[in-house]
Amino acid sequence: MNIKSLIVVGLLIVWIGGLSLAIDRSVPLSLQACYQLALSRSEVLADQQEQVIQAEEHYKQAIGAQLPSLTGLASYTLAPNSTDQLLVKANASYPLFRGFRMVGAIKQNEHLLNAQKEARQWAALQLYTDVAQALYLYAYLQQDIRLLIEQQSLLNKRLNELRGRVNIGRSRATEVYSLDVSLIQLQTQGVAAASQLDAAESLLTFLTGKDIAIRVGSTDNFTLLPLARYQARMDQRPDIKASMGRVESAKVFEQITKEGESTPQIDLNGNLYVVRPAPNQSTAWDAQIQMTLPNFLTDVAYSKTRESASIKKQAEIALTLLRRQANNDIETVYTNLTAEKKQLQLLEKAQQVSEKNVDTVINDYRLGLSNNLDVLQAMNAFIDIKRSLNKIRFAYLTDQARLASMTADQGIILP
Repeated sequence: MNIKSLIVVGLLIVWIGGLSLAIDRSVPLSLQACYQLALSRSEVLADQQEQVIQAEEHYKQAIGAQLPSLTGLASYTLAPNSTDQLLVKANASYPLFRGFRMVGAIKQNEHLLNAQKEARQWAALQLYTDVAQALYLYAYLQQDIRLLIEQQSLLNKRLNELRGRVNIGRSRATEVYSLDVSLIQLQTQGVAAASQLDAAESLLTFLTGKDIAIRVGSTDNFTLLPLARYQARMDQRPDIKASMGRVESAKVFEQITKEGESTPQIDLNGNLYVVRPAPNQSTAWDAQIQMTLPNFLTDVAYSKTRESASIKKQAEIALTLLRRQANNDIETVYTNLTAEKKQLQLLEKAQQVSEKNVDTVINDYRLGLSNNLDVLQAMNAFIDIKRSLNKIRFAYLTDQARLASMTADQGIILP
């Protein structure tokens, strides 16, 4: 063995050992486990939760607007050439009649609150998709590196056999050099895959908070239901339910605007005086019913009504568009899954045939019926098929997770 070959083999052994240690130090975590870790540290979900809290407070404020209010007032008036005046009183006010406005405000804020809760759930489903893509990319790269190591092992065995044949004069030295080049090229691919694996691990660490490598457990679940079953779940998506809630809120707002701009407002007010200036200091209390009529002299009321109708129409258009986009996304991912499932089946058959071909070509080589190039091509084709199968497998699992997220699958544990 020449010095160049010794260096290549030494570097290869070190690289394989390092990759093996990187894989062995990993711990098995399922997609659902990684997702739960991501839920607990997502700033996006934390922001969505704050928006839910704000919507809840708006809902409580709408309820509080229907209840009586009690306020206090104290004032001291200084005026030239006049007696100073002190006023201390308590005021109670109760809205007797405001048409549909107060009840409508409660309904409107209730719809908005539910919409915000659904928006938070949709953000959680988007996070599920992000985690699945990161996790399956990581798993794919792990397995791809294992296949590269397997390929190196096969080539090393082949290299040892070639050296033995060169020593007895049955093979040429150029065949050894050619195999050395193949090993170096394979090592280059391994370095690139290891770099991608580090990047995928960093992304998983960012999402889950885990600063160690992650090994994916058993994920061989390639079931695929009819497309209609997935489309039937579409209206259960949180983003669509949130959009539906905004439509209902816009309808209530339109009704509030119509009645609010055309009906009077009646309020009951009462004052209890602790200290009152002259000449009414002897009156301890008073009460009044106040009616406020809408302004019929301008077009403001009609303008607000038209504006609210436009807001409702806009919300309905947004819902229609969202439904069409959701249906298109589901169909697209389903088409990908169908194609990937067929590729999986074909590649599994190709792997079996390719493995038999490797054994046959090697036996033919030993009998002098094939050359070293035939053997290398057969071995590389076998590993390439296994790598393609690995890639399609995790692409399928990623799209499967996307479809589950798009249809709000009940198997996803939401917060």
